[in-house]
Amino acid sequence: MHKKASGFFLTIALAVGGLTIVWGGTTSCGRAIPGELLDARLNNYLLEHLWQWCQGRMPALWSPSFFYPYEHVLAFSDNHFGTGVVYGLARSIGMSRERAFDFWFLFSYPLNFASAWYVLRRLNFGSVSAAFGAFVFTFSLPVFGQVNHAQLGYRFAIPLAIFWLQQTLERSGNKAVLATGWFLFWTGWQFACSIYLGFFLCMTSFGWVVAWFLTGGRIDTDHWGGGEQGKAKFGWIRWIPSVLGMVLILGTLIPYALVSREYHFVREEWELLGMIPRIGSYLIADDSWFSGVFGKLVQGIPMRHEHQLFLGFFPFLLLGLGGLACVRKKPIPSLNLVRIAFICLVLLLTLTTVVAGYSFYYLLIHLPLANALRSVSRITLVMLFPVSVICAGGVSFLQELIVVGWLRRLFFILLAGALLLEISHFHFSTLSIVGMRDRITRLHALLPDFIPKDSILFVEKDPREGDYLSEVDAMILAQELGLPTWNGYSGNVPPGHGDGRAFSDAVRQMALYSLFRGKREESYRQLVQRILPLRSREVFPDKIPALPVLVKQSDLTQQDCEKIVITIQKMEIVEGNLVRIHGTLFNGSNVPLRSVSLVAHPVRFTWKWIPLSDTGEETGYAKRCDLDWDLPPFQTQEFTIDILPPDHLGLYDLKVTLLEEGRRFLNDQGMKIPQASSRLNVSKDHRLNLVSPK
Repeated sequence: MHKKASGFFLTIALAVGGLTIVWGGTTSCGRAIPGELLDARLNNYLLEHLWQWCQGRMPALWSPSFFYPYEHVLAFSDNHFGTGVVYGLARSIGMSRERAFDFWFLFSYPLNFASAWYVLRRLNFGSVSAAFGAFVFTFSLPVFGQVNHAQLGYRFAIPLAIFWLQQTLERSGNKAVLATGWFLFWTGWQFACSIYLGFFLCMTSFGWVVAWFLTGGRIDTDHWGGGEQGKAKFGWIRWIPSVLGMVLILGTLIPYALVSREYHFVREEWELLGMIPRIGSYLIADDSWFSGVFGKLVQGIPMRHEHQLFLGFFPFLLLGLGGLACVRKKPIPSLNLVRIAFICLVLLLTLTTVVAGYSFYYLLIHLPLANALRSVSRITLVMLFPVSVICAGGVSFLQELIVVGWLRRLFFILLAGALLLEISHFHFSTLSIVGMRDRITRLHALLPDFIPKDSILFVEKDPREGDYLSEVDAMILAQELGLPTWNGYSGNVPPGHGDGRAFSDAVRQMALYSLFRGKREESYRQLVQRILPLRSREVFPDKIPALPVLVKQSDLTQQDCEKIVITIQKMEIVEGNLVRIHGTLFNGSNVPLRSVSLVAHPVRFTWKWIPLSDTGEETGYAKRCDLDWDLPPFQTQEFTIDILPPDHLGLYDLKVTLLEEGRRFLNDQGMKIPQASSRLNVSKDHRLNLVSPK
């Protein structure tokens, strides 16, 4: 009785304690939503789209009204088909979109905990071991490190899929067929929750099967066969889970494959290489002052925010004890499963970790689905289930070591407290609900008194803010108004989508869409006339540019690039914290500079700040600005670009160049980078001053 009571108490304490910490940290006790202004609000938008579609307020499921008029943009990111019902239930009982998002986000934690605990118990671990293992799976620091990507929160299908995979390996005949069906079903559900985690679940499942064979597992040639009596007993029912699983998997992946082919989505190799874990990645927990001490010693990690993979001190202790139990002569409950999980974990770490500049994952990045998944480090969220099995084994090992009952119970109570204390020191990013609503209210105030029903909303970017914030503001405003919007933010973008710096960007996208879809001049002009601009410094053009002729990619030769001249005529400080440059672009080559008539790899401006003092830091060519239109040979185009200053103090030089988006920089092909008309000095109090070059 004492043993059962202890297990029940620890299970409830760890689950409720962990959820309370998450609720307080991620929602500020109901006053905020978890995450940052981009991904959190994108997820909220997509969930709201599903809700509105179910109500009949949205005509097309796969075509939310952002990036308008491009279609099927839901497949540019995760679709939330596997979890949207939770959000819908919250909305149906009267919650606001932000409150419903909080409910949707928080509900994943008890669901993940219950799933992991149930599976560990079914795998013959004791209730205490299962409680600690479920806690590591649900509340460890790598999970908190992905709170900004709330679409990765629902992982309850992972333990269930691995459980039924294990049953598939252990059973035979029709029971193996049924177990395989349930494995496919839960794998399919995980794909419906998140394609990232579905793909990494498949990798983990493969590692689990390999580990099964390496630990002595065997499968007969007639493993899935069954006698006539077995067939009569199960009948066609045994195939239902398999069919449902394949429907979920194919129903999720096929639309994405079709849209990827439609829009020619391909990840560049450099986008993937920076997000493959390094050895040091597993020591980083920058948002925890208690557990982040080792991570401070790790430097030189690209995309560091995606490499927050340290388990925490106490989960790492349990992991080590579980590994020790694997080589100990005295067995613990489910020892073979702990060994399978340990080997599976080692295989996954070996495959996905960069060592001495190389990773075996490099062999996979050109495969269709693997190429589309940018952040390989997120595999940790799936690897946490093998980790939880090993940690459960570590707890079983401790139970064998501590033979005195009251001392064992006291130790596990203290260990539970230590686990909760460690995660309580994590700093979560949150968004004030009031602050988010204020952003939309300010945009509402800019709307005209009369809005035509066929309007296409365009919100010009505020150059004082980070990239894409205005995009998401516009998406939410348009969703509330029931209008489509030119603006958009997602995991992918349609061909040639600009950054919304000027009204001409919206005109350009309508031209690009018309060329992409083979529309005629009249259709293009009708789209332009429907644009409703907000915060735009440009007036509606008296003369809409003619729709150009779509051309195929034609390389600019080195001789062409040498004849392209950028001149920076003036630099000025505007609005206190922006650098505005005025200049001209002269195309002295014999071929046009394609900004509109080339759907792939358009020519764009880009720039970076080069430090001229020891305190400065180079910014890199991260920003873009479109040409107003195609620039014919031997013609000049004026341009004005507002640029954010560097964050670090010091003296800087500005380098402005052109690039063929996604292909190459023209300065690498012979085009000269112009001399800036002034240097920028950023003082300690972040005041900006222009200094004449010597």
